[in-house]
Amino acid sequence: MAASITSVKDTRLFRDIMRISEQRKGNKPSKEPEYKCDKCKDTGFVAVIDDEGHERWDNCECKIAKWNLERLENSGINDYIHKSLDNYTVKNPEQQGIKKLAKRYIDSDSLDNVILCGGSGTGKTHIAAAMLIGKIKKGRSGKYVSYKDYIRQCGIKARARDSEEYARYFSIYANTSYLLLDDLFKGAEKGKEVSDTHLSYMYELINYRYTKGLATIVTSELTLDQLVSIDEALAGRLIERAGRNIVQIKTIKNQRLK
Repeated sequence: MAASITSVKDTRLFRDIMRISEQRKGNKPSKEPEYKCDKCKDTGFVAVIDDEGHERWDNCECKIAKWNLERLENSGINDYIHKSLDNYTVKNPEQQGIKKLAKRYIDSDSLDNVILCGGSGTGKTHIAAAMLIGKIKKGRSGKYVSYKDYIRQCGIKARARDSEEYARYFSIYANTSYLLLDDLFKGAEKGKEVSDTHLSYMYELINYRYTKGLATIVTSELTLDQLVSIDEALAGRLIERAGRNIVQIKTIKNQRLK
């Protein structure tokens, strides 16, 4: 977040700039100008009093909201941007518990992992997207990527022998505070074997985030035991940092078939 204008000198300078700007407009308009934000008059700054009683300029809520919107637009979650806890359907105790977990996670400052396992159409991505969006709206960095898209792009860059482009792509998802990794090992639930190359791409990403203490929100159609059987080291890193944020959906059926 950009630094606040804190000194008295800066405060006076800001007021002088505003005053001179008004003077250059000539005669005072007959009616007050219309602002998008009445709090800051579209300047992006509001005067606040700090703990020591000094006046300083701080970022207005509208400016912070604009930054958060930009983070959302750059997160890759466009297809799920309207997913929220408010429009998550609750029809049974299991869904109620999942919603409660998600709300607790959003409201906290936790950088723990979240693992959501369950069949297709059970609302895993909906609730995971709501958690990621909730964190981004609180000013944290976040990215969305599906497992298939990630390994496909890694493969393209690896085959092109473009190490710089591969490193750039890896960094996008490796260094964000919150990563939503959707449909981990997609295809394995139908018996398709996960190749060593794909495991290598995933392990590199998960292990990096594990060592940096960054949060990974994972959805998968596989059970927890199946994830462990595919790669114990990878699954172990996800599970260790998830704690109680692990959900294995049992009673929710495919909502898309209704």
